[in-house]
Amino acid sequence: MRDKEILSELIREDVIISLQSHYEGKWMVELEEPSVQDSKVKINNIPADTLVIRLNVFPALSAMFRSEKGECRCADFIIISPEKKCILYIEMKRTKDKWNSIVKQLTGAMCFVEYCRVIGREFWGERNFLTGYKKRFISISHTSMSKSPTRPNPVAGVDSCDTPSTAMRINRPGTLQFGKLSGC
Repeated sequence: MRDKEILSELIREDVIISLQSHYEGKWMVELEEPSVQDSKVKINNIPADTLVIRLNVFPALSAMFRSEKGECRCADFIIISPEKKCILYIEMKRTKDKWNSIVKQLTGAMCFVEYCRVIGREFWGERNFLTGYKKRFISISHTSMSKSPTRPNPVAGVDSCDTPSTAMRINRPGTLQFGKLSGC
C-alpha cells in the first residue's frame, strides 16, 4: 500500500487541506491560521500527490502530558509529498514569537509524524511507511504584514533546515514555491 493511501485512511478528512489547481496542471495550497483572519501563505507548484495536514486543530495534549518541556506544543501544518519523498513542517506566526517556542512547536509536529509512522507500521503492516523522507522545518513570521519579495533565509551557516533548531526562517512571505522550501 502506498504512503498516501495509508495517510488518507489514517488521518481524518476535516484536517486535510485540499490542493487547488494553479495553472496548466500545477497545484497550490493556501495555508491559513484559523484564529487569525489575515494570516495566510500560498505555496505554488506542489506535487499532485501531496497531503497537507492542519495540525493546529488537534485537541490539546495537556490532558495527558505535563507539558513541562513543551511536549504539548505542535506546529500548524505538515506537508507530505510521497512523490518527492519530502515532509515540510511549518509553523506560521502573524507577527513573531520566541525562537525557543517555535522550535518546540516544530519538534511536536515531528513527533506527530513519528507516531503516524509507528501506526502505519503496526496497524497497516507496512514496514517502510514514511521512511526515507527528507525533513524540512520552516518558520514563517509576519504573515499578516505587507508582502515583499520572499527570500527564505536559513540560520547562518545551515543549508539543510533538517532539524527544528535549524529551521528555515521566512519573514513577510509573498507566494512561496514548494521546490525552494523542500530543496527538491
